[in-house]
Amino acid sequence: MEKKLKLVTIHHGDIVYKKEYIYLMAQQGSGLRRFLKNLFFPLYLKYQNHNRRKNHKFNLLKSDKYILLSNTFKKYLPQNDKIMAINNPLSYMREEFNGTKENMVIHVGRLSEPNKRVLLSLKIWSIVADKHPDWKYYIVGDGEDRGLIENFIQDNNIPNVVLTGKTESLQYYKRAKILIMTSAFEGWGLVINEAMQNNCVPIVMYSFDSLPDIIADQENGFISPNNDIEVFADKLDRLMSDEMMWADMSKKAYISTARFIPENIIKQWIDMLNTL
Repeated sequence: MEKKLKLVTIHHGDIVYKKEYIYLMAQQGSGLRRFLKNLFFPLYLKYQNHNRRKNHKFNLLKSDKYILLSNTFKKYLPQNDKIMAINNPLSYMREEFNGTKENMVIHVGRLSEPNKRVLLSLKIWSIVADKHPDWKYYIVGDGEDRGLIENFIQDNNIPNVVLTGKTESLQYYKRAKILIMTSAFEGWGLVINEAMQNNCVPIVMYSFDSLPDIIADQENGFISPNNDIEVFADKLDRLMSDEMMWADMSKKAYISTARFIPENIIKQWIDMLNTL
C-alpha cells in the first residue's frame, strides 16, 4: 500500500499584513492602478488581508503541520492542532563576551524608508546626541534610500553619525553597546537576536507581534511604544547614562539567547517531524 506523503508548510513572516506594508504595496507600479490603490486604500487593505486569510485557510486545509515564527501569531488564525511555532535560530556561534565595548549605538539593516524607518531613528538620536558627545551612532548597511538619509543628517546638523555602507554586521555587534530598531514592521527581527548574543542591548519599537518572544522588557532590553520618539529617546538616554544598568542588561541579553541556539531549534524541528 502506498504511503501518503506528509506536508509541512512554513509561513515565514507576519500572519496579517500591517497597514504600513500595504502602503508600500500601494506605491508599486504607476498610472491609474496606483492612483486607485491609494484613493481607495482602506478597501485595498481589506482586500489584501482577505486574500491573506484565504491563503492561510488553504494552507491549513492541505498541510499536516503549519509552522509559524511565533506563538503570538496564533491569535490571527482559527484554533487548530496543526499550528505550531518554531523560532528562528541564531545567525552566529554564541561566544562568552570578555572584552570591552565602545560607546556606540547601532542600527543594522537595509536603508529603506518607510519600512526600516531610519529617519525616525535619526530623530531619536538627535534628541540624545548633545547629551552624550562621547557616543557615536553607526548606521550599518546600505540601500536605495542612503542619499535621503545622508541629506537628512546634513540638513538637520545631526552629530556623530557614521554610515558604514555595505559591510559585515558582526564586527559592529561586538563593538557596540546598544542596538536600536524603529522598523514599521518585521516578521521576527533577526538582528535583535544577533545583537543580544553579542552583549549588545536592544531598544526596539513595538511594531510587530513577535517582539516579546525575544525581549523581556526592562530585563534584557527595552520595548518602546510604536511611533513615540520621546519615550524611545528617554530609554536610550537612560541606558547610555547608566553603565551598571547597561552591564546587567547586557549579561541578561546574552544569557537569554541560549533558547535560540541551532541545536535547540533543530530539536524542535525533529520533535515536530516525529509527530507526523
